[in-house]
Amino acid sequence: TRSHPSFECFRTLTSFVDIQDLARRFGWVKAGLSLSLSNVTLSVFGKKLDKRQQMSDWELRPLTHEQVTYAALDAQVLVTILQDKRGSVDLQSLLR
Repeated sequence: TRSHPSFECFRTLTSFVDIQDLARRFGWVKAGLSLSLSNVTLSVFGKKLDKRQQMSDWELRPLTHEQVTYAALDAQVLVTILQDKRGSVDLQSLLR
């Protein structure tokens, strides 16, 4: 919100779901692994996220195709994890 104070969507955020918190609470990460999104994805779907673009230069414009793909996948996998787990977790009760 600090980086984009003019965006209305950031001023009206009322709830969110923290994947790391859910992974910790419900044991979605295999023993010995950190609670990173990549490890949650590995534990839930058996595949690790490709994080090679994580440390690329995100201030340089335009973003590369690889950066846009990485960002989209990073966001989509959160939705996909929640869709996969929705039968076992009452997500409405967890909204903050």
